[in-house]
Amino acid sequence: MNAVGGPLYTCQKHKGRRERLVPIVSITRRQIKRYMDGPRSKICPEDSPYLFADSCGDPIKRNSVQQFMRRLLAKSGLKEIKFSPHILRHSFATQALADGAGIWYVQIILGHKSVTTTMRYTHVSSKDIERQHAQFSPVAYLFRKTHDWST
Repeated sequence: MNAVGGPLYTCQKHKGRRERLVPIVSITRRQIKRYMDGPRSKICPEDSPYLFADSCGDPIKRNSVQQFMRRLLAKSGLKEIKFSPHILRHSFATQALADGAGIWYVQIILGHKSVTTTMRYTHVSSKDIERQHAQFSPVAYLFRKTHDWST
């Protein structure tokens, strides 16, 4: 991970071997610094170029992350809940889109080559449809502009 400028960092060698830009908000940067100064320095060699590395300085493997997440769930008493790095990624994308993030933004964050891949994360509920229709309906727009309903 390399700083590009401001809150943007490049991540390399992810799935597909393409580089992507990932915004990291200030609170996350502070937590990464705490991790780098604390636990990481006890886990792996200081000169490892990987943020999350094993004791040899190599990048941690996906199954290691999944095992760690399973242990956290077991400790919390939530063993029966489905929880994985992919579920976190999927939840982020779904929630970001539901909260109004643009699909192009989510595509860049997820590192998808095609917006079609990102569209898999769009789950439209009847409440979403109703909310969007109320916001963008031409009829509702006309009535908001032509009638002052507050009097």
